[in-house]
Amino acid sequence: MRIAHYIGRFQPLHNGHLGIIRRAIEKYDLLNIIVGSSANSFRARTLKNPFTAMERIAMIKTSLTAEQLKKVRFCEVADYPDDADWVSQVKYLIRVCEPSTLMSKMGMRKNFIIGNDTRNSDTYYLKYFPEFGKDFTVSSEQYKNLSSTKIRKMFFEDGTFAMVPEGTENFLKGFVEKEEYKTLKNMH
Repeated sequence: MRIAHYIGRFQPLHNGHLGIIRRAIEKYDLLNIIVGSSANSFRARTLKNPFTAMERIAMIKTSLTAEQLKKVRFCEVADYPDDADWVSQVKYLIRVCEPSTLMSKMGMRKNFIIGNDTRNSDTYYLKYFPEFGKDFTVSSEQYKNLSSTKIRKMFFEDGTFAMVPEGTENFLKGFVEKEEYKTLKNMH
């Protein structure tokens, strides 16, 4: 069994993320999406982490078909002040990500960390997983400069956004009407 693990904050999910997810679903037996900064659900929203883990998971789910979702699992990981604690938690999530019934049906598993390795400041953590295979072939040159930071900047400056899938677009259109958006826009 070949399992891909895609770690990201998805603040918000954009077309580059979705492209990686879709290609991984085609290439691997299972895709484990590890949604970072998940403790945001219990803290105040910030400009860097404006959306809760559940909101981001919903953005991903509404951007995939029912058939694609059969090969996807979600885990959440909080931020930790110490990278070693964060790495330990991610490795634990990787060990337990798939149901035991899949293991018994599929036999041995091989884990791969996937993503976009062209953005060093956002993907420095990849060096912490030397025991897993790395696969960046699911990335696309087309989206290498796309960033959620730029999308958030546009969104909080004037309520616009670009390069996001329909599920994210629908969420953002609804979010503009919420009090949380007004608070974050004022903070921006």
